[in-house]
Amino acid sequence: ASNNGYFEEVVSTASSASLNARKSGAHAIASDAGVIQAHSLMRLERYEEAAKVLDEALADADRAKHPRSLAAVYLAKASLSRLLRDFQSAMKFARGAMAAAPDTQTKLEYHLAIGRIMYSSGFDIAAIVWLERAERLSANLPVSSAHLDVLGHLSFAWTSKFNYAKAIEYGEKLVATSEKTEFKYRHRLARYEFAGLLDAVGQERRAKQMRETGLSLALAAKD
Repeated sequence: ASNNGYFEEVVSTASSASLNARKSGAHAIASDAGVIQAHSLMRLERYEEAAKVLDEALADADRAKHPRSLAAVYLAKASLSRLLRDFQSAMKFARGAMAAAPDTQTKLEYHLAIGRIMYSSGFDIAAIVWLERAERLSANLPVSSAHLDVLGHLSFAWTSKFNYAKAIEYGEKLVATSEKTEFKYRHRLARYEFAGLLDAVGQERRAKQMRETGLSLALAAKD
């Protein structure tokens, strides 16, 4: 449901899944469901609820002693802190994720998190450095939502430096890559974002086609 943008549905389903898993003693599953719920709450800008859910998810991950679950909670807390513009806490949580589970997927998500923090703090060049490292890490991994976010934020960061050639390169790559995945909501967003870039460089006809396809996909998904 989250892959198609149905965030209210995800909040309800993940909340029930987390509660049931906790009651049965499956604390790692409860933690992972809580992280999914929290990300959807962040999408809905319900930040206080997301913070409470993540505190519960962290407690579950601690009980389970599951490194990857711990890392996922810390990365979600980093995202929430960044959205609240508490960049010091965001950095602390991102580092906590790496300490908990220093595998390649976590490294990718860590570099993405730091890149997003740098971008939100106004350090565009530093953001690009971290995000490009994240993209290199993604080369040997299956396509994930983190990989798509890397491409999207690289496009944003290069746009902020008025390097539209690089921005379009990453925007186009995001559209093509996301189209082949289950992340349908992200693919629709990628089309709208890329259309804005095309408008900026005078490619109005192509931008219109990109938006029309995005609209058709959104209507089909009832989003």
